[in-house]
Amino acid sequence: MLNLLTFPLLSSLLFLAVGAAFGSFGNVLILRLSAGRSILGRSGCPRCGKVLSASELVPVVSFLFLRGKCAGCSGKISWQYPLVETGSALLFLLALILREFTFLPSIVLALVLWLFFLVAVMDARQGAVSDALTFPLLLLSLLYAFFSPPFHIVAPLLGAGFFAFQWVLSKGKWVGSADIFIGAVMGFLLLDWRIVLLALAASYIFGALVAAVLMLLKKKTRKDHLPFIPFLAGGTILMLMWGYEVLNVLMS
Repeated sequence: MLNLLTFPLLSSLLFLAVGAAFGSFGNVLILRLSAGRSILGRSGCPRCGKVLSASELVPVVSFLFLRGKCAGCSGKISWQYPLVETGSALLFLLALILREFTFLPSIVLALVLWLFFLVAVMDARQGAVSDALTFPLLLLSLLYAFFSPPFHIVAPLLGAGFFAFQWVLSKGKWVGSADIFIGAVMGFLLLDWRIVLLALAASYIFGALVAAVLMLLKKKTRKDHLPFIPFLAGGTILMLMWGYEVLNVLMS
């Protein structure tokens, strides 16, 4: 299997650049799928409709060069654009490091983390996600598990079952059907059911802390919905990086 460790700096820069480009496309997916629009066609300013030139589509750089404003109407450009591009670039680099610079597994993991990130951002924006993102995410995470022995089928069954039980028990009021797919994705990514449990625990702890802070600031009430997929994504990424270290500490 092709090992990119021979050229670590070049490989890292390449993955960062490709990740940023995917982040730029990710913004298109998030915004257009949220609005029910086609993902085809040129990008333009949502205010004045100006079609963006190639120089205005360079990830992160264009935002900085334009000082966060449209060249046509001087309207403010959302910070979502550079943040998603930067986040995607860093996730691509993280995948490369986690898979120890092996090309194909790194690419598959990078795409899984990128899609997971997009789903989390979409959920944070509107409290719902698109099947056009969750289904490819599930399939790619399954492919990743194929490249990552030892894989135990208990892991995705636990993740999916955890949310499926809540969905059935509450008749869809506590969690959405998308959470069931995300639970399976967590299992395919983390491979070990014990690490899945740690990721779920971390997600709920972070979610509870954020909810408590928002309620103290009177930004949310107990009755308000708090998008949960961003916390699941965060818990999963943390356990991808340090899951076994945390497990060893707890078991010792």
